[in-house]
Amino acid sequence: MLPIGSAYAQPALSQSIRALEMDIGVQLVTRTSSGSRLTAAGSAFLSEAQRILAALDAAAVIARTTASRGSAPMRLGIAADAATGWMAKTLQAFLHGDPEYGLVVYGGSLQNLLAMLDNGHLDLCLIPFLDPVGNATTEPLWREDVHLALPATHPLAAEPSVDVRRLADELLLVGSVEYDSMAARLLVWQPDCCLMLAIQ
Repeated sequence: MLPIGSAYAQPALSQSIRALEMDIGVQLVTRTSSGSRLTAAGSAFLSEAQRILAALDAAAVIARTTASRGSAPMRLGIAADAATGWMAKTLQAFLHGDPEYGLVVYGGSLQNLLAMLDNGHLDLCLIPFLDPVGNATTEPLWREDVHLALPATHPLAAEPSVDVRRLADELLLVGSVEYDSMAARLLVWQPDCCLMLAIQ
């Protein structure tokens, strides 16, 4: 919600939003006496606009890097589920080996990153699984343990390891529906896949 008294509820902004709605032919914002809220179309439009703005920022970095180095930087996509401690160490080691090497990092949902890879807009993409991905070739880079953090008072806290099936009756928060999470898909939409996880 955007309260009426906020800096975002200026008449000029309202006029711009109405003009944008007329231009694209859909209602982006629902207006009430207590404020404004994005419609489903408005949320979709905002998400796409943010992606486009991020792409414009990346294009500027690529142009500057190409002009200064004489070659384009590597375009690397990193899926959120792959953004782990080992990933950070790997990137640091890679850049330490050649600090002048150009690198542009893209984030976002796994689906969008794989589409960018397939369309030639990414050179590499770090993903959290080895399943075949379109026409791309996948290679394992590392394996990581999955750790379970519990309050000291939890009955499972004293166990040296926990079989994932013992979590069946526990409440698991795996992110919002907007977040394209491999964990959410494994634990919620494909519960049988839970048996492949080893939580220690």
